Amino acid sequence: MNITHILSVLLSPPSKKLIAPTVKHLFLKADDSISCDMTKHFKQACQFIDDARQSNGRVLVHCACGVSRSSTLCCAYLIKHHSMSIEEAIIHLRSRRHIIQPNSAFLRQLIIYNETNQQSNSIENV
Repeated sequence: MNITHILSVLLSPPSKKLIAPTVKHLFLKADDSISCDMTKHFKQACQFIDDARQSNGRVLVHCACGVSRSSTLCCAYLIKHHSMSIEEAIIHLRSRRHIIQPNSAFLRQLIIYNETNQQSNSIENV
């Protein structure tokens, strides 16, 4: 699949043996729980994905099950860099991986992130 970048969102980092030395890797420590603050990872994850895309790279974003943590960061990226609403981002992601479902706390965090981005874009356009 010509993956050039891997974003791992897990409680502990994956073994270095599993990642080719030519692949850029970012590990973000996060738990799939309602007490986890994913917003602290939004900026770094979005920047990592955007840097990869700007260099014509291909990014794999993963967590333990590929349902909540990884989809939350992908939604944040689509909100930030593609000006999608949360609903549009989720629909877009589900068209590619039907089981995605950020947990309820992550959805609330995405709502706030979306509102903040909309306000920032409105100020920049004035």
